Amino acid sequence: MAVRLGDSVMQLMELSVQPRYAKLAPVLEEWADLLPPELAGNCRIVDLMNGELTVAAASSAYAYELRLCSADLVDRMQQRCPHAKVRTIKVVVDG
Repeated sequence: MAVRLGDSVMQLMELSVQPRYAKLAPVLEEWADLLPPELAGNCRIVDLMNGELTVAAASSAYAYELRLCSADLVDRMQQRCPHAKVRTIKVVVDG
């Protein structure tokens, strides 16, 4: 039986993306509620891998503010989304 390459690629992507999205979706939902209002529109989640939540800040000033509150954010994220297993927040400047 012949298998189309496109079908195989789609199956592989579904296997690797779905578990990752399942872990990230609740974090995305909680993120806006957890952030201080001045950061909410200026910081966005980029990735979650091996317990490290990568967040892009719109400027170095927002990155600095996010780093200041990151320990508290990790604690609160662990309470609200324990299955995501967020242990650290890595802040990068977007752009």
